Amino acid sequence: MEDGFYDQAHFIKTFGTIVQMAPGKFQLNDFLLQNAGEGY
Repeated sequence: MEDGFYDQAHFIKTFGTIVQMAPGKFQLNDFLLQNAGEGY
């Protein structure tokens, strides 16, 4: 794969180790800080 993972299973295992959940349950908004618009 072009992203450096040998296969999908390798990606899923690495992702789960870092994020502590399966990729299918990941919600990006849960991991982004909300910008209140202050200072930007």
